[in-house]
Amino acid sequence: MGYGIRYVINRISLDTALYPILVICMALSGFAITNMLFGSGFLALYVAGFLLGNSKIQGHHQILRFQNTLSWLAQIIMFLTLGFFANIENFPELIVPSLALGFFLMLVARPVAVFLCLIPFKYTMMEKVFISFVGLRGATSILLALAPLVFRVSDADKIFSVTFLMVMASMGTQGFLIVPFAKWCKLALPLTEKPPLKTELDLPGLTDSFLVTYKLSHDTPAVLGEKIPGWARPIAVHRGDMSYNGANIKKFNSGDQVYLFASSEARMPALDKLYGCGSIAETEPFLGDFVIHATATMNDLKNLYGIKISDGKGKETLQEVMAENLSDMEIGDRFSLGSVDLVVCKVENGKATEIGIALDPVRKSGKKLFWGKKKKT
Repeated sequence: MGYGIRYVINRISLDTALYPILVICMALSGFAITNMLFGSGFLALYVAGFLLGNSKIQGHHQILRFQNTLSWLAQIIMFLTLGFFANIENFPELIVPSLALGFFLMLVARPVAVFLCLIPFKYTMMEKVFISFVGLRGATSILLALAPLVFRVSDADKIFSVTFLMVMASMGTQGFLIVPFAKWCKLALPLTEKPPLKTELDLPGLTDSFLVTYKLSHDTPAVLGEKIPGWARPIAVHRGDMSYNGANIKKFNSGDQVYLFASSEARMPALDKLYGCGSIAETEPFLGDFVIHATATMNDLKNLYGIKISDGKGKETLQEVMAENLSDMEIGDRFSLGSVDLVVCKVENGKATEIGIALDPVRKSGKKLFWGKKKKT
């Protein structure tokens, strides 16, 4: 089905707005044919969608936007429809047991299940706590609760109402508290830069291209006089109330809004280095008191802070130490080393290139902080 849809779309010329309709018609036909052959139509659609989503097809961005809108509309309609099955008259007598079950599920049952399932994996304690907290119960739970209604089980309407109230309690508490809880668990990474705005271009031969918009700040390399290569010159610059041809701009100012053409996603990191905006001042407490280059050695830290190190480890660089003790490094991961913490501030090609030094890495409770995934020793 997936190969067939891709073949047809790439060999038929239609108005762009018709491609999403063609995809839906062919997908429904494939779903019906699969069911007639005693297969799983849902599984067939999933595999076909996975194939199409990773293929170059005509009208790709138009199809993607249409499907995204349609999926949100379907979810809204589904929740509204499921809500019609709830019997409000049962709510007063069921509200207390429903909330009791809901909070037992959130605070006891799910955390126990998550901790047991994650035993083989290298997650920290706070990561496990956060994963336990964010398991929202939604449409799937309500759909399963419809089974007693369909089979006319005794008190099926009460079973559905209890499930409905449990879902509402979960969504109302966990849904609104995810961000504060992530901060409490010390797992919320601050943005070091404001991400650029990207607009996908759906033109013949340019299916992987983007129009990228950056708003420059005072510490942007382009504003500080960094040399801009020809391929990275903006096509337009908006300054104040005026717009200029990018080729005519000799010097960039803070506040300029620049528009660039990126021929592929691979060009984005290079453009970010030239035009990336935003200050890291607000992230300094999170990333340590100051930053040093990862080529500094353990002997350097020993001389400065009196840290005890093992024999033969003095010549190791901080980059090597982080690589030995952390896996899947991300910005914000840290490793406790005596009286200080080493914090990953910058990662290139999977290696830490800048390390933050946290001089007082102790919580109010007196416990040391450790974020990131430890390697086995």
